[in-house]
Amino acid sequence: MRRNNQNRVYGLDILRAYSILMVMLMHSGENILPSNVYKKVQSFFLIDPLLVFFALSGFLIGNILIDISTQNDGFNFKKLKNFLGQRFLRILPAYYIILIIIILLQCFMNPYFSIKDTWTYFVFIQNFRSNDIYFFPESWSLSVEMWFYIGTSISLFLLLKSKLLKPYSALLLFSTSVIIAVEFLRYYKFSHHPPINKLTWGRDYRMIVTTAIDGPMYGIIAACLQRLLLNKWVLLKNKLALVALIIFSAFGLIVYTTEPIRYSTLFFTLLINIAHGSVLILLFPLFTQLKFKEKIFPKIITYISQRSYSLYLIHNSIVIYFLINYELKNISSTLISKYGSMIQLLLFLLFWALSIILSELSYRFIEMPYMQYRKKINS
Repeated sequence: MRRNNQNRVYGLDILRAYSILMVMLMHSGENILPSNVYKKVQSFFLIDPLLVFFALSGFLIGNILIDISTQNDGFNFKKLKNFLGQRFLRILPAYYIILIIIILLQCFMNPYFSIKDTWTYFVFIQNFRSNDIYFFPESWSLSVEMWFYIGTSISLFLLLKSKLLKPYSALLLFSTSVIIAVEFLRYYKFSHHPPINKLTWGRDYRMIVTTAIDGPMYGIIAACLQRLLLNKWVLLKNKLALVALIIFSAFGLIVYTTEPIRYSTLFFTLLINIAHGSVLILLFPLFTQLKFKEKIFPKIITYISQRSYSLYLIHNSIVIYFLINYELKNISSTLISKYGSMIQLLLFLLFWALSIILSELSYRFIEMPYMQYRKKINS
């Protein structure tokens, strides 16, 4: 499942592009657009974009781990260290640089900011068991990702070391066990501290490592099924997509009819990830086989996909918080009161322009050098 510019899996690029564009649309809509416009924008959020990102990550990492563990010498300790080193080099440099920039901006521009607890962000425990995030809110998903990389690779290494299981069986056992454990934990939390609304549900369930770590596991399951089904993976893609549509529609209808109270129900809390994760598993065969004759669309999707990580790191805490809400707040408030929604539209466009420009700089001067270094040490 490794890809290059000449032989990319564009369906997976579409999933990644969807994920980052929906996240950016959500954050910019909440902070910039008029509330009535943002309510219409929310109709585009078919599946939680972060769950799509987690499942996609699980699918790609699952394929990498399968490739490693099915080689003649197996998944030994050297390969475990190399795998984690490769993932750390991909995630940590850009994350730490942006994190330090945000901390410095907070120190200079926010008189109420305290630097003493920022260390938790460097070791990814700011939202491990509870939500202690008070700045850089989007870092919660990166914490989930890091613990997913560490937990999955080490668990696979230990399971294979016992020589009782084959790689596919070990990964399936681990991923399904994590999903079951997370469901029990969600049930336990709901029994003691049920969510009141969307805000508390997101804070106490969606954005916590221990109750969100199941997201990538659906991708792991899809990766294992791809290897086990072989040709059937391709032949069944349309039928599986139809089943996915049925599941999505049925669950969506139930959720829609209970919209005022859905975030405070046990049904929604326990089944949201299972339903959407199952849909994504069933859609992976279709998306891995998508082809495009046109050249422009794939290029746009590839461009967004390649820069999705930098876009994610920069768009909210730097562009929205510091550049728009902080620096332009007084000016924009005055102009909005005088000229109305036209200024909000201009701010919305400015948000996208700044996010793309800054993410391009981050991608070229932070991400690419470290990706090239990864290739050198891996060759």
